Amino acid sequence: MSRLILYAPGVHTGGGLVLLKELLAAPVSAPQVIFLDSRSRDQVQIPAGTLIFWCAPTLSGRLKAEFRVRSLASPGDVLLCFHGLPPFLRSSARVVVFIQNRLNLGEDPVFSGKVTLLSKVKRVLFRLFAGNADQFMVQTPSMRLAVQKCLGETAPVEVFPFLNAIDPGEGAADIPAPAKEYDFIFVADGVPHKNHRALVDAWILLARQEVRPSLILTLGSRDQHLWNEIERTARLHGLHIGNAGEVDRNQIFALYRRTRALVFPSMTESFGIPLLEASRFGLPIIASELDYVRDVCVPAETFDPRSPVSIARAAMRFMNVSDQPVGMKSAEEFLSELLRHRR
Repeated sequence: MSRLILYAPGVHTGGGLVLLKELLAAPVSAPQVIFLDSRSRDQVQIPAGTLIFWCAPTLSGRLKAEFRVRSLASPGDVLLCFHGLPPFLRSSARVVVFIQNRLNLGEDPVFSGKVTLLSKVKRVLFRLFAGNADQFMVQTPSMRLAVQKCLGETAPVEVFPFLNAIDPGEGAADIPAPAKEYDFIFVADGVPHKNHRALVDAWILLARQEVRPSLILTLGSRDQHLWNEIERTARLHGLHIGNAGEVDRNQIFALYRRTRALVFPSMTESFGIPLLEASRFGLPIIASELDYVRDVCVPAETFDPRSPVSIARAAMRFMNVSDQPVGMKSAEEFLSELLRHRR
C-alpha cells in the first residue's frame, strides 16, 4: 500500500509553517509518515495514527533524518520534500519537491554575512541534488519560471497554489468593525529580504515632509535586535512605528481589521501569504513592483523596493498627499543663482 511521506526539516516559522499546518490538518489523504523540525514541536498538531520523527536542526540531525527517510521509503510511496530541497540520497519513492523559497534558486538580492552564506549553501545543494527529484511543485507562475531558469526549461514543474479559506471575521469578535488604529501594517519576520530597513528609511523621508503615518510591525523575539534598532530610529525621528510582536493568525486577522492598508516591501517571495490575506480582508495593498506581488493580488500602489524614496512616494500617493515634481527653470535663472552667491 502506497504512503505519503512528508519530509519538512527546517520548516518552523513564517509562511512555510502556515502551509505545513494546513497540510497536517487536511482531512483526506493526510501523510502517514512525517519528519518535522523539532523547533515546531509546540506549534503543530500531529494527525492521529501518524508515524512522527523529530529532526534536530543540526547537520548531524539532518543527515540522520535523510538516512531514515531513505530506509522507510518504498516503491509506490510519495516523498514530499516540503523544505524546498531535494533529498541528498536517492529514494525508491516518487520524490516531489515543494519549493517555497526563491533564495534556494539564486534569485535572492545581495545580503551580507550569515544570510548570504546559508543561501549560497542551499543553492549549491539544490542544484547538486536536483536530479534526485521526480517533480517540483510551486505556487505561482513566476516561481515556475524561476525554477526552470535555474534547472532548465525541461524541468518538471507544476503550479498548484493552496491556502485554506480565510474568514475575514475570524478572530475579531471583540474588535469594533469601523475602528482603524493604524495606517499601515507590515506582516513579516525580520529576515533581511523582507526589507524592514528600507521601509523605515521611507518613513524617515515622510517625516521630513511632516507626513507621519502610523505603521505596525510583527517582529517576534528572534528579531528583537532589529526591533530595538527600529525603535531607536523611530524615537530619534518622531516616527509612529509600533510592534505587535509575534502573533498568531487570528491576531493578525484582528490587526488587519484595525488597519487601513498593507505595505509589503519584500525583495523576494515565493507566495506572499500576507498579500492574499489582506486581499481577503479588503485591505488596499502597496507593495513592491515585482512578479510575486502581481501573481497573487492587484496592488493599489507599487514601488521600487530598493528605493526608500519610491516607497515613500507610493505611501503619499495612497494617502492623497501631494508630492510635486521639481519645476524647471531657465539657464539664465541658473546663472543668476550662481552670481547671487558670489563674494
